[in-house]
Amino acid sequence: MIRPGADSPVVFQFGREKSIFVHPYTGEILGPGAVRTRNFFKQVTSFHRWLALSGKAKEVGQSINSAAACAFLFLIFSGLIIWIPKRITRRGLAAISRPRLNLQGRARDWNWHNALGIWSALPLIFIVSTGLLIAYPWARQLLYQAFGETLPTQQGGKKNPPPVGPENLPSGLDAAIAAVTFAKPNWQ
Repeated sequence: MIRPGADSPVVFQFGREKSIFVHPYTGEILGPGAVRTRNFFKQVTSFHRWLALSGKAKEVGQSINSAAACAFLFLIFSGLIIWIPKRITRRGLAAISRPRLNLQGRARDWNWHNALGIWSALPLIFIVSTGLLIAYPWARQLLYQAFGETLPTQQGGKKNPPPVGPENLPSGLDAAIAAVTFAKPNWQ
């Protein structure tokens, strides 16, 4: 994998688990990089997408996460409906949106819950809605219809490179340069 940037190392990946970083000019092997960090983020991604389930259970985990996102969006909207005053006035909005630092105990908790909820509602609606667009095709379709567009047909993903082995390596320097030029035309 060739990354953008003149000083970025070239990454050689061997399957999903092993990768080696190489200096782009000298060819010096820089090592495997931050393996523990990459493994941590793989685990976070796996939990975020599939509840860290594997195999056929991934679909179940993805469905649970998607349903939880729907429930969270409902909670955000219902919280706004409950807490925004019926008559919207400057004074009424200030009462629910400003954290009051002089309160004690339950009154403080109540006020801070309202204020933090109001201020975080809009970013949370955006974050959860984008997740729903990724999770549910019907949500994507609704978005496109709302703007009078048709949903584009899905393109095929990247094709997996051939397995790494002596029989699949480029033969000679010219073949290697041709492969790099094809993958990254402006690599020089």
